[in-house]
Amino acid sequence: MSQLVKYDAACRAIAEAKSVDEVKDVRDKADAMRCYAHQAKNRQLEIDAAEIRMRAERKLGELITAQKETVGLNTGARGIGTSAVPKENRTPTLAEAGIDKKLSSRAQKMAAVPEDKFEGMLGVWRDVVRLGALKAISGQMAVIKFDVAADEAAKNPQFRKVFEIIGKVLPAGKLPDIAAREERPFLSPMAWAYFSAYLAVLLHAYTRLKALEMGLEDSKNLLNDKYANDLLKTALPHQASYIDQHGAVGHHYLLDELEDNILRELREMLEGASADDEALNHAASIIDRAKTLTDRNETQLAKAGGESGAAPS
Repeated sequence: MSQLVKYDAACRAIAEAKSVDEVKDVRDKADAMRCYAHQAKNRQLEIDAAEIRMRAERKLGELITAQKETVGLNTGARGIGTSAVPKENRTPTLAEAGIDKKLSSRAQKMAAVPEDKFEGMLGVWRDVVRLGALKAISGQMAVIKFDVAADEAAKNPQFRKVFEIIGKVLPAGKLPDIAAREERPFLSPMAWAYFSAYLAVLLHAYTRLKALEMGLEDSKNLLNDKYANDLLKTALPHQASYIDQHGAVGHHYLLDELEDNILRELREMLEGASADDEALNHAASIIDRAKTLTDRNETQLAKAGGESGAAPS
């Protein structure tokens, strides 16, 4: 069974679930799948599992809220005396369904998020999935000595064909359609900032690939690491020494951390967390550097007649 089929089946199971324990079962399986995928380094499966878990927790919150408003929640013996004998057909407690207070509270907060906002937030997470082909290109570029390759590509048409082949990983040879601009109003500044950084780093790798494919002269100077390094140091300041040591070769290996940060910000948004002034300033700095990097890459690529890909602004 393909991952897409499993994903669709899980979403269908959540939509059709009528009881708390049914949804909790889907949520637990998704979490187990996420842990397995992380250990197996299957990033695509891990991303899908994380979304399924969020959808399940939201549905769980909807059911808990509905139960409160109708038959009410069973809190166990509390309020009826410790010697009371419960009725045979009583409503199960949340604890009996394996739902602690923390999960219940989080799920109800997620359920309170308007549908369009919830789907907009998860839409950005699906955009991360759509960028999988660009991430594969980033992985290829991470093992290429760009300066050496740039010199050879500028004078060797046969050598340039290697990079044309690498670029064919993109469906129809085109950049993926990213809907993030429409989703931005639903995102926190930090969630948008991390996504902007993520996309800008991917587009930087893609631009370097296109420069090699076209044999762009002086590309090693026109597309140097400085602006991408500045962006990543701003987004992930604790990785500054790693970035200084590895430069563009190391950019690819920081993408997973950016993905994790996007997911963390989405979860915090769903739980009602708000950003302080420091976080807002940090987000603004990341977004500014992401735009600077992307604008610079687009300018250089446009001069050479290649396809550019605009990061969300």
